[in-house]
Amino acid sequence: MGTSAPAGWRRRCGQTGLSTSSPTPGRAELAEWMGGPSPRTAGFRDDFILKVMAAAQSRDPDIVAGVLRAQRGFLLRELRNLESLRTERATDPVVSLLLSAATRHVGADLAFLDDAEQRLLSHGGRALPNSPRSGLTSNRQPCRARQRAAEALDVG
Repeated sequence: MGTSAPAGWRRRCGQTGLSTSSPTPGRAELAEWMGGPSPRTAGFRDDFILKVMAAAQSRDPDIVAGVLRAQRGFLLRELRNLESLRTERATDPVVSLLLSAATRHVGADLAFLDDAEQRLLSHGGRALPNSPRSGLTSNRQPCRARQRAAEALDVG
C-alpha cells in the first residue's frame, strides 16, 4: 500500500480494538487503507464516455444525439430517485452525505452531456470529425466494430 495511517487513526484503531501494532495483518492493512487516498480504480474508462466517442466516430449527428438523449433521460431519473431518497433519509447524516456525493456525480455527468452536445452537435453536427455535414470528405473505411455489429444484425 505504501501509505502509513495518520496518528489519529492509529489511536482510534487502538481504542476500538483494531490496534495497528497487533500482529494481525488485516488490522494493519485496514489502518493503512484508511490513511491513504482513494484513486479511481477504473481510471476514466467510463462506459458512457466510450459510447459517446464511438457515436462521434460514426460521424452521424442523429446517432450522437440519440446516445446523449438516452443518457440524459437516465440521469434525470437517477436524480429524481436520489432526491426522493434524500427526503426519506434526511435525518441520517451519513446517508445524506452519500446521497449528496451521488447527486454531485450525476450533476457532473449532466454537465458532461451539455459539453458533448455543445461540442459535437453545434451547427447541425458539422463539428463531428469528418461529418458528411461538415463539408469534409473522408476515404476512411467504417470501423471494424461497426462492421461486425452491422453484420451481426444482418440475418437475411
